[in-house]
Amino acid sequence: MEKELISIIVPVYNVSQYISQCLDSLVNQSYKNIEIICVNDGSTDDSLQILKNYQENDSRIKIINQENQGVSQSRNNALKIIQGNYVLFVDSDDYIDVDTCLFAINKMKENKVDVVLWSYAREYANKTLVKDVFREQKLYFDYSEVQKNIYRRIFGLYKEELNRPDHGDSIVTVWGKLYKTSIILEHHIEFISYSEVAAEDALFNMKYFSYVKSAYYEKKYYYHYRKNNSSLTRSFNPELMRQWNNLINYMYQEIDNKKLDDSFKQAVLNRRCLSLIPLGLNAIYKDGNVLKEIELLTNDMEIIHALKKLEIKYLPLVWKVFFISAKYKMNIVLYFLLKVINHRIH
Repeated sequence: MEKELISIIVPVYNVSQYISQCLDSLVNQSYKNIEIICVNDGSTDDSLQILKNYQENDSRIKIINQENQGVSQSRNNALKIIQGNYVLFVDSDDYIDVDTCLFAINKMKENKVDVVLWSYAREYANKTLVKDVFREQKLYFDYSEVQKNIYRRIFGLYKEELNRPDHGDSIVTVWGKLYKTSIILEHHIEFISYSEVAAEDALFNMKYFSYVKSAYYEKKYYYHYRKNNSSLTRSFNPELMRQWNNLINYMYQEIDNKKLDDSFKQAVLNRRCLSLIPLGLNAIYKDGNVLKEIELLTNDMEIIHALKKLEIKYLPLVWKVFFISAKYKMNIVLYFLLKVINHRIH
């Protein structure tokens, strides 16, 4: 088993505070046959020096040093030089359990699947909250189940899945999964720049899972996702609506190209509705008339169309109130709900 090489890709940008914990979790993996490709993306702090210090003590670490190009291009550059049979993505301010690689490759081999998935823990400053990708402890997906329960869910939630809207994107991250290198390279799967789309991970997985014949999931909290109160989450992004529209358009192109059924189209409409949360949170950080910014959202024709198609009956009560307020343009109510959501997040 140790003959199979796993390539671990870590994009790095100004994370000197966290990178040591990340690297410690990688170099101490119980499965030893790994290469760790760290892409220093123009860091201006001590991140690069820390990488070099670790590299001196572990030859499995490879460093790509580049001018700032963003997380998507950093991952793409790493994919160009990987030697492993399998690929694992880890963000540099996160970390994984030491048995992650051993677990993932064992399950990959035992179940003869194209991808292995697991759950994760959200690490806050003073608490840990786990997030389940699926409720079940273990799941094997054949081709039809991959199409229905993973591939389609990447486009958005559908019918009863709306019961858990806060789990909408728990499946779209590229971390928390072990991929086959052969599928990525054969089909030229790569990341689209974050500046172009919201949720670039979703598009990578949309492409990858379109070729997956079988998958395996286990409720293991091996990935630790650090939740920081970053200033970036508290500043207005004037490009966010464009990025969300681009994401939706890419998904519709995939539906047309692959001739996917109407459940995929409805899932995308539901994603558009759920995008009101990040778009609304973004709006309340704009200087000036916040209500005017919220009004622009509730008057957007694409959002109006999506809200008409949203099956509100599946949503939890609080979410019903939010989307009914959006549907009937009760913008003051929407504003206060967004303030409550923002307070709970931070």
